[in-house]
Amino acid sequence: MTLKVPKGPRRRTVQTGTESFEVLCDLCGKSTQVFKKGLFLGDIGFVYTGITHETTIPMTEMAPVFDLLGKEAFGELHKYLREKTTLWEGLDAYCPECNLIYCKDHWIMEVKYDDDFPGFYDCTYGTCPKGHRRMIDD
Repeated sequence: MTLKVPKGPRRRTVQTGTESFEVLCDLCGKSTQVFKKGLFLGDIGFVYTGITHETTIPMTEMAPVFDLLGKEAFGELHKYLREKTTLWEGLDAYCPECNLIYCKDHWIMEVKYDDDFPGFYDCTYGTCPKGHRRMIDD
């Protein structure tokens, strides 16, 4: 499969407000992830909405995350989120091997359920358009 990643200067993130960013798909430009100060489960916090789930990130991490988003340093951001927050799998839309962001339409997602507890969600694996496979949600 040959992928056509658009050439030339193009924003991969859009700052949608003073306290919000969207991350765009490198292939089609659709929104893949949103980072914003907002309401989640009745509490005001720093909210992450990805292609597989939504969660909060400690407010103390908002400035460093926004700094990395502004630089479009996705490899660094992926690593930072894995090490410093509860996003143990990092950016769910990011392929570290490609160094590209893909929307849910471009990932092939495989949801796994726990064998010991039928019907209980275990994790989601994703395969990017170039064939790289990784756990994108646990």
